[in-house]
Amino acid sequence: MTEGRSQPTLLTIGTCNHQARIAVVAESFLRHHPAGQIFICLVDRPGSGMVPLEMPGTIFFAEELALPGGRRFLFKYEAFELCCAVKPYAINYVLQRHAISHLAYLDTDILVMKDFWRDLELAWTTHSILLTPHITRLPGNTSTEFQRSLVQHGAYNGGFIAVKRGDETNQFLQCWTNLLADGCIFDPMNNIYVDQRWLDLLVPSCDAIAVLRDPGLNVAYWNLHERKLEVGHKNACTVNDQPVKFFHFSGFDRNSLTSKLKVLDPTALALARYYGDLLEQAGEERFRADPYGWDYYVDGTPISLEHRDIILAHHPALADVADPFALPQMPAKWQEIERLASIVSPVRVGHRYRDPRKAEDLLQRLYRHPVVGTIWKLWSRFVNQSLRHYSPPHV
Repeated sequence: MTEGRSQPTLLTIGTCNHQARIAVVAESFLRHHPAGQIFICLVDRPGSGMVPLEMPGTIFFAEELALPGGRRFLFKYEAFELCCAVKPYAINYVLQRHAISHLAYLDTDILVMKDFWRDLELAWTTHSILLTPHITRLPGNTSTEFQRSLVQHGAYNGGFIAVKRGDETNQFLQCWTNLLADGCIFDPMNNIYVDQRWLDLLVPSCDAIAVLRDPGLNVAYWNLHERKLEVGHKNACTVNDQPVKFFHFSGFDRNSLTSKLKVLDPTALALARYYGDLLEQAGEERFRADPYGWDYYVDGTPISLEHRDIILAHHPALADVADPFALPQMPAKWQEIERLASIVSPVRVGHRYRDPRKAEDLLQRLYRHPVVGTIWKLWSRFVNQSLRHYSPPHV
């Protein structure tokens, strides 16, 4: 390692049944940063029948982090939400516990394709926290629906963040942890998309943040319209005539790149097949069959989203329950959470319509609204008659 340079250091976070993806991102980072080191945070514990974890790097578990509420924190979020919610806690843990000076975080569905550490070091000379935006050009040539989706998901992608240790980073991480203590939910209808939607609030308020606009960083389906992918010399992949540093396979589908939208770019589709081969070699199919560790109570009963919502909402009747995973062993508390789950509306707006009984009051207000209600009635009459099934009663 050259004198004066920081050691390339990667943190990634995932569930035990995604260890194939963890292995691929870690190994691809080391392939292009041979002197690097890896830290892996597993949010759950491997099940008794799971193949022993064999991944490069230092492994630690979310239970070791200073999470507010302890096991309540692990309980209230679903797997995807929890992986995002522990991010600032895990970053701080690695910086402080292991005395790391510089750290890059990457999601587990990312493939590193070239050394990018020097780019980060250059940016770190003037800033402490580095992010990438979803797009780098004005979105005028994209559909209104696509632009709306970008707004709902936030301006910056949470799949990458790089930090250097210091007071500015500490302040940023503290603010982020405060926001994610209860706000790291997947609820696009309420304009909350786990951890990254909150970055829109933090970035304008923090001079220590730099937004990296290198087209080779965080290439993904959402920015392919502005980035021309090509295969060049020695099969090296380029984007806008620059090297692809890392590719983000969000919503990965081996045959179509992503399940989020239709992709026609032949180079992107070829990359998807290559990435799929890497996952297959790492045992993706085998690990995917294993359950998520926090999907069940201690007695094996599946945990419903309604029960997670009750703990997330800090309902006073269950405020003294330190370990919600043990609720089936507490008869009175179990009866209470079952009762609350049957009458309390879900926290996430998108789930409020799953149970018509809970959604009735909200649907009635929308149906009677002079604008929304008129559009609803006209649309259900002339365009989509199936909406009549969702019309609230007694209106």
